[in-house]
Amino acid sequence: MSILKMKIIPGIILYFAVLCLPPHLYAQVVLKDAFPNLAFSGPVGLYNPGDGSDRLFVLSQAGRIYAFPDDPSVTLAKIFLDIHDSIASGGELGLLGLAFHPNYSANGYFYVYYTKNNSSVNFPYVSVVSMFSVSATNPDSAVRTSEVVLMRINQPFGNHKGGQLAFGPDGYLYIGLGDGGSGGDPQGNAQNTSSWLGKILRINVDSTAGSENYAIPAGNPFYSDTSSTVKKEIFAYGLRNPWRFSFDLAGGGALWVGDVGQGSWEEIDTVHNGRNYGWNIMEGSHCYNPPSGCNTSGLVTPIWEYDHAGGRCSITGGFVYRGTALPELFGKYIYGDYCAGTIWAFDPGVPGPSANTVLINTGRTISSFGTDKYKELYFCSYGNGRIYKLVRQVPAAPVPVSPTNGQTDVITSPTLRWRSSPAAAVYHLQLTLDSAFAAVILNDSAVADTFREVGPLDYMTRYYWRVSANNNSGSSPYSSRSDFSTIQMPGPPAAPVLIHPFSGAVNQPTLINLIWHKSIGAETYNFQISTDSAFTIPSVDDSLIADTSAQAGPLMDNAPYYWRVRPRNASGYGPYSVISAFQTGPSSVFYHANRSWNMVSVPLTVSSGLKDSLFPTSVSKAFEYLPQGGYAPRDTLIPGKGYWLKFIDSQIVAVAGSARSADTIQIIAGWNMIGSISQPVQVDSIVQIPPGIIASSFFGYDLSYAVANVIEPARAYWVKANIPGKLILRSAGLSDER
Repeated sequence: MSILKMKIIPGIILYFAVLCLPPHLYAQVVLKDAFPNLAFSGPVGLYNPGDGSDRLFVLSQAGRIYAFPDDPSVTLAKIFLDIHDSIASGGELGLLGLAFHPNYSANGYFYVYYTKNNSSVNFPYVSVVSMFSVSATNPDSAVRTSEVVLMRINQPFGNHKGGQLAFGPDGYLYIGLGDGGSGGDPQGNAQNTSSWLGKILRINVDSTAGSENYAIPAGNPFYSDTSSTVKKEIFAYGLRNPWRFSFDLAGGGALWVGDVGQGSWEEIDTVHNGRNYGWNIMEGSHCYNPPSGCNTSGLVTPIWEYDHAGGRCSITGGFVYRGTALPELFGKYIYGDYCAGTIWAFDPGVPGPSANTVLINTGRTISSFGTDKYKELYFCSYGNGRIYKLVRQVPAAPVPVSPTNGQTDVITSPTLRWRSSPAAAVYHLQLTLDSAFAAVILNDSAVADTFREVGPLDYMTRYYWRVSANNNSGSSPYSSRSDFSTIQMPGPPAAPVLIHPFSGAVNQPTLINLIWHKSIGAETYNFQISTDSAFTIPSVDDSLIADTSAQAGPLMDNAPYYWRVRPRNASGYGPYSVISAFQTGPSSVFYHANRSWNMVSVPLTVSSGLKDSLFPTSVSKAFEYLPQGGYAPRDTLIPGKGYWLKFIDSQIVAVAGSARSADTIQIIAGWNMIGSISQPVQVDSIVQIPPGIIASSFFGYDLSYAVANVIEPARAYWVKANIPGKLILRSAGLSDER
């Protein structure tokens, strides 16, 4: 029997689809058996003592606490405390909570939560919160006889015990208690402020008051209540079974709680002083008792919930990740489901359903999460007793692509390319003149891409190269060795072929991207732009271009231009390409694109909406958000809509066309990804038809989400509406008549 309630009512549909936004693809996270030589009986918690020692403590439901060094090679876990003969365990009973005092390194105090049998017919069990002391001579052993009981809470049933203990940033001890058990909270404990059950409690363990071995903080919501029955220890109420909570100390001290649901919904709450989280009036954000027409005024709905589809049954609360090994998870709340074994990453900065992403399907029974002194994340697998760590997968060895092995006509400044290795953070490239790599002439261990230009190399010389992939979890083996030979001293290279803009192109931006085909043997290129076809006085003349693309400008609006390119190598310049002509548009809008995913839009009336014409340097399709949820690739972009688009380098992107000083955008009920116009628009000037249909802030994206007060040209924004309608964007000073 699980320590959590085992529910077998399957969900039918997902309330929120688990979506993977293109800009939020995580590096592959995998499980690592953190301590292969250790296994525990029913582990329900993993903790670091916060005393600077590199140790971990595991809580066994049966009544033991184990201590051991945070070392994968450890072979023995010492028994830190054994109270198995004093508790009632099994099912949802047992030793369920552990917290070390914030000043543990000095005072040696730690706190536990466990259940015992009780002689009362109405209350057959009792939950106990106690303080113990560590041995003065042995840091891996507690003094059992040092127990000081702080609280005894009568329990009417054998389930829903909660049990989490944690010290908050205020130095007070927080205690999580379930509603007392059975099903549906038949005694109404969670809404009853005269009961400790169904609550988060907060007490001061550094002071005493009256006959109690603790004091009640003056900031508790019922501290000044004069009723003799109200429990002043209450911090928040209306919870069903808060199974694991944590404080995000680096994120302002927010209290994150995973509250186990009844038969349909699991929820995540950020809990605040004095708030009512709804149970048993609500299950998640849904009416429970009564099932309809319930009065939800004053109740706090969860920030996230999920149903029981796919074998899910019981949430296990986790942590906001603040480690360094998985930087893509930083600031995201990591939690799991006990039955399904799924671990998710919830991003509180992302609006709508895209906030929640499946991180990994573990196939394990996840009973609790924990962190080490470095804030790296672990979880306890209740079924097999193992402790697993979330790590980045060690990448596989890359595969060399070009030059091909044995190639003999390689230019003296070649670009070495290889296939990407999943989960790789950087690559290590070596180049040498000998096959044994005894004397390496290039040793670059920080290559961020899957290619690197090398040289200039010597002509008619044989070279060897290899590459490995690396991340925080380790390094792959080197790839197979590949060799190539450089060409003989060549003559000047042939003229290149121009690609973009094509000859005769119109409505080109004044910051123009020029692209051409590579000329064999070319080491650099010289391009020219002129207002006359004879290139009498070029407007731009750049002779140091090492790639086959360049950005030039700003040019004049609505003007004809000509451009050409010639290649160069050690033998000299080759001939110019055929001259190509283009016309700039009447207006241009500039947009700073990040080296990543960007939310973009078309702010002008353009002659061609093709993505490749508007954004020729992008490296992805354009993705549009669909009304029914999810994303669809689009080759053609239209004004008024927003799109995800990826660029491989940070750059200024320009779009040209006719100015759009106003736009009417159709929106749907729910989340919308809208576009912009040619000029900035203040959010508070946007007209809503019908009035007041916007239910959220406008969210822009610049490597992270932020509330926008101004709709900037060429950017896109998320906004949520209550009902379908229209948004009218117009530049300042434009008439209200429409």
